[in-house]
Amino acid sequence: MTRDETQVLRDALLEAAQEEYVQAVEESAPPTAFSPAYRRWEAALLSGRKTRRIGRWAACWLLVAVLSLSAVLACSPTVRAMAAEGLGLAPQADLPSINVTVRLGGVNGGDYRSATFACTAGNGRGIRYWYRNDSTAPSTVYLLRERVIGAPKVVDSIVVPPGEEGAGTYAEAEGRVFHIRITQLEGGDVVGALRGAQIEGSSKEEKL
Repeated sequence: MTRDETQVLRDALLEAAQEEYVQAVEESAPPTAFSPAYRRWEAALLSGRKTRRIGRWAACWLLVAVLSLSAVLACSPTVRAMAAEGLGLAPQADLPSINVTVRLGGVNGGDYRSATFACTAGNGRGIRYWYRNDSTAPSTVYLLRERVIGAPKVVDSIVVPPGEEGAGTYAEAEGRVFHIRITQLEGGDVVGALRGAQIEGSSKEEKL
């Protein structure tokens, strides 16, 4: 068989195969339509993918917003105090010095929380707080530093016996936000005088 005869035979076989394929396609039944249950499942799947995609975008933007707010709060004690006030924690008090007379009564009379105050730059690197305990039981005075995330942190504390005065200092106060808390160790009401001020050093010679 010559080369031309081989090529003619090959073309004839390919043409016959193509005709058989076309005939088979024409005679075959149309594909079965998907059931309503399958279409509902497919729609739910596509909708879930879209929702997850939107959720990821929203989470990314929320993270950006939180990080931006954290940066602002970390850099500005005044903004931190304003944010604390906006959240209903406490109003901002004035420094470099504050004076408060405390005389509580009732169910929660044994626990006092001062206003939140910001130790601004230029007023001193440290903070000093005094308390005169006019009650009949020992009092514990806590200095707490506000944090952007999490509960306030106790950075210093003193125990003041009844009828006496006590003072505490904290050196790393500049540019941060604080509040003072007083509790009675043996029950009873908080009664006394509280004072706080920014200072340059940590001297404990000054009296209330």
